[in-house]
Amino acid sequence: MTTILVITGIVCHLIIYYTYRNQGKYREGMLFAVLLPESALLDPEIQHIQQQYSKKMKVSNRWMIASYIPLIALHSWTTFQLLYYIWWLIVIIFWLTKPFRQSLQATMALKEEHEWYVKPKQEVNGQLVDDDGDEYWSNGFTYHNTNDRRVLVPKRIGIGETINTATRTGKIIMRSTISITLLSFIFISFMLIRSEFNSPILEILEGDTIAINYPMYSTNMFVEDIVDISLVNDYPKVKKINGEATKNFLRGQFNSSDLGKIKMYIFKNNPPYIEIQLKSGYVFYNDQDPEMTKQWYEELLLLHNSS
Repeated sequence: MTTILVITGIVCHLIIYYTYRNQGKYREGMLFAVLLPESALLDPEIQHIQQQYSKKMKVSNRWMIASYIPLIALHSWTTFQLLYYIWWLIVIIFWLTKPFRQSLQATMALKEEHEWYVKPKQEVNGQLVDDDGDEYWSNGFTYHNTNDRRVLVPKRIGIGETINTATRTGKIIMRSTISITLLSFIFISFMLIRSEFNSPILEILEGDTIAINYPMYSTNMFVEDIVDISLVNDYPKVKKINGEATKNFLRGQFNSSDLGKIKMYIFKNNPPYIEIQLKSGYVFYNDQDPEMTKQWYEELLLLHNSS
């Protein structure tokens, strides 16, 4: 898990870093996503902004490299490692783009001060206005122009197209994307925290029913459907179908090449395990306390033998 998270993190980190680092270079008539004449590059203030941007990007990059240390250090706590990784992705986007946003605003201010306009001014309501369109790119990567009815427009940063958030469709897409993303992050975070602090609970109910309660993955078994009950020191190799599989536990529906579909409710590397063979498949369960697992086994075995 740690290797996968670190590799994907490095890929995201490098893509964002090199995409924005290159915005400090004059390309296709733009600097920091602001249209400028090439002569503006000779201005000492523009050169100072470029120099400061390069320094800030290097400092931000060093901090982001240092942020891998907690990610690696949490390898024994999968839940907290995943939580750290999820919110780290949000921070990396904000942190690595912050110097760019600051440089963009400073460049736009200088452009207005020195009137470094590339396109001829257009007359609107009797007034000459700037037609470069920089004001529609407030942060360089989102576009908001009420006079443009296009939903998709070419990006100034990166490749492809972006959304015009001034259109009705653009607003719906942007708000939906942000809402779904944030809700997904919050939901995943909640599920991970719940999994870490809640364990499956085994109960014997009236009517000779055995219940294992765990959010989303609970199961009920009738004693009459039990073929055999064993106390084992190992469990089969499985692949997750629907459930939770971390370094510390397996919970939910799994598949085994030897036993077929299995419901797992176990703390890994914490024997013994109760193996319950049903007419319809297998269930594996253990308590975090090995002594409690043995007590449950004795109770379930007595229930099975008396049925």
